[in-house]
Order: sequence, then structure tokens, then C-alpha cells
Amino acid sequence: MKHIYIIFSVFIAIGIAIFAYYYTAPPQISKDPVQALEEIAGRDVREVRAATGTIVEISNRNLMLRADGAILTIEKSANTGYFAFINNIRTAIDENDLKQNEQATVVVAVSSTNKMTALSVSVVVEAGVEEAASLAVKTCKDSQLRSGGKYSCYAKEMENIAYNHGQKYAVEVLSTIQQLDSDAKGCHFIAHGIGWGLYKRNPSDWQNLIASSSPMCSYGAQMGIVELYVGSLPEDKLTKDIVPTLCGQLPRADCNHAVGHILLVETGNNLSETIDFCSSLNKEQNFICLTGMFMERIIAASLLEHGLVPQEWRNWPNRLPIHEKLCRSFSGSYAVACWREIAHAAFYYFSKDPKQIFDYCNTAPLPQAARICKIHAIPEIASSKNLNLSVLKSICTLEQLTDPSFEEECYLKLIGIKISFLGPKNSEDVVDFCSSLDQEFQVACFRKIEQLK
Repeated sequence: MKHIYIIFSVFIAIGIAIFAYYYTAPPQISKDPVQALEEIAGRDVREVRAATGTIVEISNRNLMLRADGAILTIEKSANTGYFAFINNIRTAIDENDLKQNEQATVVVAVSSTNKMTALSVSVVVEAGVEEAASLAVKTCKDSQLRSGGKYSCYAKEMENIAYNHGQKYAVEVLSTIQQLDSDAKGCHFIAHGIGWGLYKRNPSDWQNLIASSSPMCSYGAQMGIVELYVGSLPEDKLTKDIVPTLCGQLPRADCNHAVGHILLVETGNNLSETIDFCSSLNKEQNFICLTGMFMERIIAASLLEHGLVPQEWRNWPNRLPIHEKLCRSFSGSYAVACWREIAHAAFYYFSKDPKQIFDYCNTAPLPQAARICKIHAIPEIASSKNLNLSVLKSICTLEQLTDPSFEEECYLKLIGIKISFLGPKNSEDVVDFCSSLDQEFQVACFRKIEQLK
């Protein structure tokens, strides 16, 4: 009788376990994607996948998520709680490269229990940018007391946000964090976290990620991507033959400029090594890479963040004489690239005065170095005048005697800056600006507008 009771009890226990397995309540809806992932990961998880998009239907029987044109349907079965066809979901995620996350995320955790595969689904309602930023600030408030400090905490938060929500949302959250916490204004290392998250989200697309990532925070996101990519290489280090692959065969205009910044940091502020790395690119892209290298050496934003230069380098505009000595130590295209970037320091050193800045640029040893220095100073001069073309027009005539052809190039540069910074809709005054110019400059000016629009 005792044996029968034990056997009966065992069957009861098994029955309860089976009932619990099939009728367990679905995961709760959470506003925090990271928390939802952790809740799921607390189970016997074989893999976790996330799809993001707009919910187009939700009812007692199913949930439909529209993401990049694909529809994911997660059906509720009377017998198995939340259930979905795993292969179909995997295919949809893999083939459609689901990244958009304007409204919701579906987190799928596949677990193994007694050699059976179950699917858990959590619908995560994406928090608003301000809410997400506030949560990050709250999480990292006292993190300076822990190992790694506040910057490491924010970097980890941004990694999670970028991984779950993509670049656009992550950049917006970081910008809002900077408004809430002044400590986050030094954001280079924090932005590394965005790069880590983007890379982990889609490691096979690392080239496009480098090319399309925001340049904010001194290319922090790009550096985060490169860090993880280099870490995935057999020798765990960047080699000369890899440099041309970072931006691909048809690089975005400023992509290899960012690479120049990154390389100087990767080489530990070694100019000779960085120049050697840049030389693996074609002539045009080599020059762009060199401009990034010299800009990093002059402004030193990333070098400072990585502890590679003394703290007094933070006052980089006052170090103009040192920067000039550096530029004069080079010749040819190296000198031109250096004088291009010295314009940033000259802008502040001469208190944003166009005449003094241009006069300084004219001391460059090569005519093309002087010209590129002046042209490169124009964006910052324009920004200091709120992009007011009527006010800025006069700066283009400052060089009429020393550099006659500068005037037209200056006008075209101003048009380009206005449309690039504010967009065509907010730059309607460019037409009136071109009309106000002397006849000899109008054709080129209007042609520039058409090209940019």
C-alpha cells in the first residue's frame, strides 16, 4: 500500500509539473527592455532574440508586430500559453534585419527543458527618451562609489539601450542624459557603449555601422565598434591590411577622417605609426585619414579620455604655438592636412575674429595649406554668427588682395554650411544670398544650391 501511495504521489507531482509547464502565465509587460531580458534570462535559456517594431494588433489570441515591412505573429494557444513557430520568427529576424523600434520590442527566449523547446515572449513597451534617460541617470547616480565609476556605468547603460533600440534612440537618450547630468558632457567613453551595443546587435554589419554611426562625442561610437571588431580578430589587434576595410571601398565622406582619430588612439598617440596605417589607403582617403589624425592630436578629445596625454592638453586652443610647430615639421600633403586642422585652434585663439584667423592661416608655408586653413575655419565662424548669411557675407571679401579666388569658394562654402546644418527647408535665404552677390559669382552660387538640394 505504501508503494502504491508513493507511485501515486509521483504521478501527482509529474502532473502538476506538466500543468505548470504548459499553463504558466506569460511574462509581464515591462517598460525596461533590459529588465525584461534579465527576467527571461533567469530561466534555462538557450538563446535570446529581440525583434522591434510597431504593434499593429494585440488581442487575447495573438500579437502582431510590424517591423521593417515584415509581420511577426505570436499566437496564443489554449494548450501552451504563449507559443510561436520558432523557425518562422528566426527567419523573419535574420532575413529582414529587424532594427526599427519606434514603439515596441518583442523579446524571444528559447529555453531547453527535458530536451523540449519552449518559447517565452515578452512585449516590452519602449520607454520615452526622457524616461529612459532619467532611469539611466538614477541607475548611475552613485556609481562613482563602485568599480568603474559613473562613466563605465553610463557606457554599460548605453550599450544595453543601443543593443535593444538602435542608434537613433540611443543618441537621443545620451543627449538627454547630458542635459540631466553635467558629468555626462564628457561623453566620449560613454559613447563607446553605443558602439558596443550596435556591434553586438549586428556584428556582421560592422562596416556600415562604422560609416553610419553618429560622430558625436568625438567618434566614441565608432571607436566602440572598432574595439569589438578588433577584439574579434585572430591576433586581437589592428593591422595595416585591415585599415582599408574599415570604411569599405566606397567610404562616406568623413568615414576615414574618423578612422584617423581612432588610429591615433589605437597607436597610443604615435604619429609615425598612424601615418603608416593611413598610407594603406588610396591617395584621397589617405589625406582624409591624416586630417583625422592631426585633428585628434590638436584637440586631443579622445586622447584625453583614454589617458594618453597630460590634462593640460584640455586647454588645446592656447597650445596653438605648439600645434604650429607640429605642422611646420611636416611637408607636402602632411603639412596641408595639419594646417587644415589647426584652424580649430586658431578660431578660439584669435577670439573668433575672421580677419585674425585668416591672417594667421596665410602664414602657412604652402599656398594650398593657407587656403585649406581658411576654408576649414569658415564653419565655426558661421556657427558663431548663427549662420546669418547677410552678416557672414563680408568675411569672403577679406582676402581680395592676398587670395583673389578665395571669395567665390568662401560664398559656396557658406551656402553648403547653411543647407548642411539646417536643411533645405530652413535655408530658404540662400536664394536671396546668391541674388545679392556680384554677377560673376551668381551662376556658381545658384548651381551650388541645386546640387545640395
